Amino acid sequence: SVRAAPWSPATFDCIALHDSLVRRRLPMADVVAELEGAHRLLKPGGWLALASPNPPMLRRGFAAGFPRTLLSRLLMKAHFQEIRCLFVDPSADDPCTVVPDVKAAIRAHETLAGIRGKARWKRSAALELGFRYALFPAYLLLARA
Repeated sequence: SVRAAPWSPATFDCIALHDSLVRRRLPMADVVAELEGAHRLLKPGGWLALASPNPPMLRRGFAAGFPRTLLSRLLMKAHFQEIRCLFVDPSADDPCTVVPDVKAAIRAHETLAGIRGKARWKRSAALELGFRYALFPAYLLLARA
């Protein structure tokens, strides 16, 4: 648990939490407490790197991952600033591609990846309709303390 960590406040420049919040299935209040604990351990201007799988679009609950928008709000609640989202492919465990959550970057990735035919049309529609998260299996949030 980050909140019970034995280190003094402002010890680290960077902390990485890789799927740990998802795997532990914590209540929301405990997730915020963990994020506040990470914030306490970071030096001013330090970064938290938080990886999570993207949850399936039509499934309820967070067993498969937190929606990035929810996790972003929880990070703000825990006093983090400058939150950036990067999508990863094929997984957060083994990222070969990291794409910023920006339409132009995602379009460039789609073009360079050589996606063609119906798959390209569907992915392009998902991008334009605001379902960017559906294009990637996981994401990485970077948040500055």
